[in-house]
Amino acid sequence: MIGQSVGSIVLGLEALLRCPPEVYLDTMGYAFTFPAAKLLAGCRVGCYVHYPTISGDMLRKVIERRPSYNNDARIAESQAVSWGKYVYYYLFSLAYGAVGGWCSSLTMVNSTWTKNHIDGIWGIDSTLVFPPCLSASSHLSSQPTTVGSDRDESLMISIGQFRPEKDHRLQLSSLKKWKTLTKLNRVLKLVLVGSCRGKEDRDRIQQLKQFATETLGLVEGQDFEFAVDATKQQVDELYSKALIGIHTMWNEHFGIGVVEMMAAGVIVIAHDSGGPRHDIVKDAKLPASRAGFLATDDEEYARAMETILSLSETDRAEIRNRAREHIRKFTEEDFARGFVEAVQAKLLTLR
Repeated sequence: MIGQSVGSIVLGLEALLRCPPEVYLDTMGYAFTFPAAKLLAGCRVGCYVHYPTISGDMLRKVIERRPSYNNDARIAESQAVSWGKYVYYYLFSLAYGAVGGWCSSLTMVNSTWTKNHIDGIWGIDSTLVFPPCLSASSHLSSQPTTVGSDRDESLMISIGQFRPEKDHRLQLSSLKKWKTLTKLNRVLKLVLVGSCRGKEDRDRIQQLKQFATETLGLVEGQDFEFAVDATKQQVDELYSKALIGIHTMWNEHFGIGVVEMMAAGVIVIAHDSGGPRHDIVKDAKLPASRAGFLATDDEEYARAMETILSLSETDRAEIRNRAREHIRKFTEEDFARGFVEAVQAKLLTLR
């Protein structure tokens, strides 16, 4: 994190020297460039934060010695190394909070989860402006949600890059759990859709296939398949056909993929944390206002799958329609309005 921050300062200084602005508005997360913009260039400084560089969750994971994609198991196993990493994170968070809270006159954030972390670390009250997920004429919203719509009841999809934090293993183990507990005479196939960035991702896909077949006993092509680097046309076809969409990333800062599935009429089961819990799939456990489902472990996901498959077409159509209504606040038009209003009120009026 220190190396990236130093690199951002060099980049920021180059930009400020080449073209000194009156207003410096960061949307990349380069908070450590703010002092140079404010003190050296005399700019009015603002930012739109997608994801905090460091969060309270990261600190807790280290001090509790919980292994994860950003806390290597070898570090978690050592108390001394974990304490060293915690001190490093803690000092970094103090510096991050100081430059952000002191230098930024306008701080916009993309979700309630991000707001809670930024407000806590920076000691401010940030402005929530949801990201631009959908246009008013989005093609996804043209997918049918009515009773009798042409949905494949055996199809469940996952949308997301093949990165470790997306937790595709939980998706596969949830499917296996459903197969063991279901009382329905149904089949369910999971299609994992995502982009592959390079060798590490390709290796991860092979490991996931081995986990599914050798550990879980699932059959590739019958129970699951991978749609790697699928075209837009292929993704749109899956959106139009799938009955269920599954999302398993813990503490996703927002969850644009979840919004897209809801817009397309796919009934989602999202992780009960982060953006999906706070902003997207709210009231998920209340049938009268349900716009989707939330879960945390394979059994909860499996039971949500069973519930969706057991629902009548009328009940499914009601969930889809509530979901579409709920996500209307995530349009490009709402984002542009909120962004411009915040900038005009808190940056352009400063002297």
